[in-house]
Amino acid sequence: MLVTERIDLATSTEILLNEVFQHIFQSAGARAYLGFSQISQVASDEGLPGWYLWFDDMKGACYIGITGWNARHSDKVPTNAWQREPPRDVCLVLRYFPDMEEKLFETFSCFEQIFRMGPHFDATGTTTFEGSRTMPENFFVVGHMIISFHEPHGDIDFFCQAPERWREYRTDGLTLVDSEGTTMALLAPGECDRDVEGWNLSRHIFDKIVSAYSFLSRRPPSVVGVAAGPSNEFQIDTFNNIHEIKNERWKEFLLLVSFGQNGNLHDAEEMLLSQSKRLIGIWTDVRSIPAEWCNHSWWSVADRHFHDDHGFICSCYDGRHECSAEEEGNTT
Repeated sequence: MLVTERIDLATSTEILLNEVFQHIFQSAGARAYLGFSQISQVASDEGLPGWYLWFDDMKGACYIGITGWNARHSDKVPTNAWQREPPRDVCLVLRYFPDMEEKLFETFSCFEQIFRMGPHFDATGTTTFEGSRTMPENFFVVGHMIISFHEPHGDIDFFCQAPERWREYRTDGLTLVDSEGTTMALLAPGECDRDVEGWNLSRHIFDKIVSAYSFLSRRPPSVVGVAAGPSNEFQIDTFNNIHEIKNERWKEFLLLVSFGQNGNLHDAEEMLLSQSKRLIGIWTDVRSIPAEWCNHSWWSVADRHFHDDHGFICSCYDGRHECSAEEEGNTT
């Protein structure tokens, strides 16, 4: 893919998500209905855009950030102007920074907990500038998201991918030395170090973003589909060598919510099965979607009308993620 195409994809995604978030935060009614609380845009070391998000029903802070992109390959050759080109996919990482007082905090790895309790986080529960630069890229990851752009019709698909449980084991145990030189045995050999409910946390973030897009576009999803495969677990030794194993007891899910206007089920099935997963189902009628794969806000918010605010409500954490006193008085 050309460099200009890559820049265009990153820019298109940034514009799309900024438009989605701005539309939500300009409406106090929509914000309350979907549970959005605060937002702050940031950039990665590579200059790729990301967003911190705070929700009313989550104690911790969430992060969504662009990590890469690619043009999906297809054996089909368009024969007329109405046939779509292969979609272009933008990959995003989903992170959850738990509040240190919530039970979820204990499900993250020992090193994640230590990092979270240190000076790398500020009062908002997100990383400082230096913290974001020093944080290992796998810390606090709960899942991934894909936004697919279909040309030339402008259709958009959203995918959520995450394991039910994100598990890591320390094959040699884990022993650390504190600041006073005392040796502490934190984990026995083979003990589970990380047991994060990746799917539930990822779905929570994903559902909010899909609902917000539905509110922006004023149309509900046209297709919902889901596939599943065995989950991966990770065994880590003293030298941080990682051995990946499959666990058939736990699943990794790939959920599609499509806003395509032509309802192309073949394309949806092709994408869902592209990662050696088993197809669970594809639905075009909301009444037939099993409850675990459906969020009715995706449909209901598209038809809801909220009274627009007369002025823009500041719901951001700017700079060091802190609003001024004047702005703080105008937030809800």
